[in-house]
Amino acid sequence: MPNFRPTTEIDLIGHNFVINHWAPRQAMHNLPKIGKIIAVPMGAIGGELLNGGKNLAEVLPTALVYLFEQLDDKSIDELFSILFADVVVDGVDKVDIDKLFVGNLFAMLKLAGKVLEVNYGSFFTQEGLDGLMSMLQGMQMANQINSLDQETQE
Repeated sequence: MPNFRPTTEIDLIGHNFVINHWAPRQAMHNLPKIGKIIAVPMGAIGGELLNGGKNLAEVLPTALVYLFEQLDDKSIDELFSILFADVVVDGVDKVDIDKLFVGNLFAMLKLAGKVLEVNYGSFFTQEGLDGLMSMLQGMQMANQINSLDQETQE
């Protein structure tokens, strides 16, 4: 059986980029590596957007300051290496950010955002966030019940 992974195409700066979606295990392996860099600012921005975005002008600068504090040369290289590892440009090449995005960093960020969207987009829907909150609340409830059970046994 052939190894089939879905793909998403995006055209930017005169090039066609094909994003090979990550397998679930790969997405989960990449999650902590990516999350340590962008989780807090993206969560703040995403949460504000889900609430209508009325306070986005206040949330965005704080989120960006936090993001910039997390970024050093090593984490920037690691982040873009992970994000673009399974992206093919013009059907033949891997993405070389230093050649493709000279003078157009916004296009590079758009591509990075698209990679995150296709691989983790379900986390940022209302259903995904509600499901995650329900799961975490259930885990908290189970912890509380376990604590009560232990107290009554003593």
